[in-house]
Amino acid sequence: MPADTVAEVGVSGMEDLRALADRFKVTPSAMVMRARRLHLITPESANDYLDALASEFRQRPKPRLGRSHPLNAVRPEL
Repeated sequence: MPADTVAEVGVSGMEDLRALADRFKVTPSAMVMRARRLHLITPESANDYLDALASEFRQRPKPRLGRSHPLNAVRPEL
């Protein structure tokens, strides 16, 4: 996430952070931290974005585990 590229684009909200995260193939939370370190957003805004991302993560649908299939034992040949 090159500093000059991120600074050129700028950050004005969560959608910008998500778009940059997709562009650089990183998580939105990593993009929030990069923007914070570059002083593009305030620490308070970064905390708000991270709280919102954590809330979304907790509310995501949990994958259902399928039924496990027992393995058939195989005897080694003597």
